[in-house]
Amino acid sequence: MSMSHDRALPLRNACGVNFPIMRTGLSGKADWKLPRKLLVAFATAAAFQISLCSYSGTAATAEEAEKPAHPQQEPPHAGEEEPSAGAHEGETTLMTARAAGKAAAGVVIGLQDLLEIKVFQLDQLNQTLRVADDGSITLSLLGRIMVAGLTCEQAERRIAGLLEARYINDPQVSVFVREYESRKVAVTGAVQRPGAYEMLGEKTVLEMIALAGGVTRDAAKQVFVIRRQPGDAPRSIALKLDELIYTGDPAVNIPLQPGDIVYLPAEALFKVYVNGAVGKPGALEVKESEQITVLQAVTAAAGTTERAAERRVQVIRRGKDGKKQIIPVDLKRVKQGSAEDILLVKDDVVFVPEAFF
Repeated sequence: MSMSHDRALPLRNACGVNFPIMRTGLSGKADWKLPRKLLVAFATAAAFQISLCSYSGTAATAEEAEKPAHPQQEPPHAGEEEPSAGAHEGETTLMTARAAGKAAAGVVIGLQDLLEIKVFQLDQLNQTLRVADDGSITLSLLGRIMVAGLTCEQAERRIAGLLEARYINDPQVSVFVREYESRKVAVTGAVQRPGAYEMLGEKTVLEMIALAGGVTRDAAKQVFVIRRQPGDAPRSIALKLDELIYTGDPAVNIPLQPGDIVYLPAEALFKVYVNGAVGKPGALEVKESEQITVLQAVTAAAGTTERAAERRVQVIRRGKDGKKQIIPVDLKRVKQGSAEDILLVKDDVVFVPEAFF
């Protein structure tokens, strides 16, 4: 099949020698001709080179036949150096940086995000800098570049295009975000680790509470999501904590947006005490919105011991005048359902005595 080409290309033979070849036009005629003597000289040289290739190939085959099936690696000769582990350090670093930059694929760069930029042929451009409030960064040699709203790959291409147009061919650029300041959600209030958390991809209220270590004992029954919309006053979305935790209902476990604040108010607690013949005597914390009975308190204290006198339990309570009041409780009958289970109030002491026999 004939093809049209504008110029001749070199042909490399098996020995690595370049020979010119003629390209033909659509008519099948050569686009150019060499003098006959020059063609003869090329043919002679080609025949000589091919004979050398045949000889070296035969010698190499014989030499390989004498080698053992599993040759051991020879140590380097004196004066020779083994290839260093860092021989491809630049290439490896580029691959690593690009992998890190693509960790949050699809997430765009935002205002106040902290970027790490590397140009592997131009070290003076390697910088860690924060995106300005107008969405730009300022690089040496290139000046101000708009990057807000771009993914890391798009920012890489933009910087590489500017470099290639002005300074270097085929620049290798890496951009990745070290801190997603623009994509943070604050979780505050009654959680184990309150703070600001990066939100890469979609996150729900429950997922962000889990990132903050979960709720504390004094968490109230509601969660508030405070959302700021540009140009509008912040609005608050109230959610029920029990529904959020125990059902995971999507109508309650709503997706969050960058800049949201998840607030879990803390509820006031009061203490009651369980002492005597119980598994774990001590103080119990109770939310003010909740109630606790004698049996519930004893159960929370790991129950009674074998020597407990359950029929002679006492609730020690101090009145408003400071006087001590002792309320007898037959815990055995309470367990059987034949006696009232008394509600405890703040600072009550449940005392379970030991039986003498």
